[in-house]
Order: sequence, then C-alpha cells, then structure tokens
Amino acid sequence: DITNADISEIVIRQMQEKYGSDYPEMKWVQMDLTASSFDEGQFSCILDKGTLDALMTDSSPEVVSLIDKYFTELSRVLRVGGRYVCVSLLQEHIIAYVVSWFTQKCWMIRVCRCEDAEQAKTESGEFSFPVFVIVCTKFKQMPNFKPVMEMQLQGEKIQRIENKEEILKNVRELQQYALLRHNLLTKLGEHEWMYGTADGKDKLAENASSSRLLIIHLCRNQT
Repeated sequence: DITNADISEIVIRQMQEKYGSDYPEMKWVQMDLTASSFDEGQFSCILDKGTLDALMTDSSPEVVSLIDKYFTELSRVLRVGGRYVCVSLLQEHIIAYVVSWFTQKCWMIRVCRCEDAEQAKTESGEFSFPVFVIVCTKFKQMPNFKPVMEMQLQGEKIQRIENKEEILKNVRELQQYALLRHNLLTKLGEHEWMYGTADGKDKLAENASSSRLLIIHLCRNQT
C-alpha cells in the first residue's frame, strides 16, 4: 500500500478527487510530517518530492530545528533497512546538513543526478538546474561506524566516497557548471533575425530565461 501525506487539507482533497478512483490502493492523509501519528517502523520507503526543499529555506537555527524534527520523525517511522528517497535541488546548506545528519546516525548515503527530470524541463523550453536524488538507507546505530557514502553524478559507475567534503564539492561544481550555457552557430547563422537584430536578441534572451545574454561574434578568419 502507498500512503500519501501532506500538511494541507486542500492538497489532500484535490489528490483524492483526482486519483482516488483510479488508484484505490492509495491512501491520502493530512499529516504534519514533523510529528506524525504513524506507527514506529511502519514504512519500508519514504519518498520526498520537494518537502525538504520547501521546509529548509535557509540554515537559521529555527529552520534547522524544524528539519531535525522532520528527520527524527521519518527515522522513527522507517524500519531498519528502509530507505528515505529525496528528490531535491540540493542547495549548499541542504546537502551539507543532510550528509552530516544521516552519517552521524549511521545511515548509508547515495547521491545521484536525475537527468530525466532535467531533460523533461529542457525539452519544454525551461531552464533546468541539476536535479538530484539522495537515497539514505537506515542501519542500526553501531559504535565506531564508518559512514558509507556513494555518488553517481555523470552517468559513471557508482563511486564510494571517503569523506563528505568530496560529495559537497562535486555537487557544487555540477551546479555551477549548469549556469554556463553556450551555443555554436554557423557563419551564416549570425545574419539570422534571432542573432543579428536587437529584437531577435531580446527574444533569444527571453527564450533562454535570462535577463542578461552575452552573444559573441567571431571574425571571419577565426574558428
């Protein structure tokens, strides 16, 4: 069975009306996920599709306290061997806290890039920041436990990571690189309306979802 939870009664009602008849095995419940009424160890998997990003707006003490309650509660309702699967943009303060919190609790962590989600946005004409899936597997807490951390960001094989700083560094570099976009034109293309007129360049910037756009024209003898 699948249980869907949201703090908003309106959202729950909308989901029930939209999907209830087609998916009778699903349940929709209004619930504060920082203090739920679910049983201890009730779930084998928890899927977070934006809750963490919505809750952790910054790293202020108040927000960090709220996230600690959220993680503590999902740890309570997740059985040993279960997984917390979180889809996130992994802003710097989020990935740093996630890695720190779960490794201290003896959980295994794997960070993967979700390129399918990025491709879907790109095909619809929207700019897409890198989307990540972080999978945290619950283990029993043991003394002298060495954190198990893995990463797969560029389609390579899953890599075992020795320290959390390496995860933070690789995620940050990928995010920074995504902000740089470039396109190559043929020599004839530079005379097209889109690239050769002021109105065309304004339209190009609008299509790129950018307030500033740098267009570089090479001289004829440059390659």
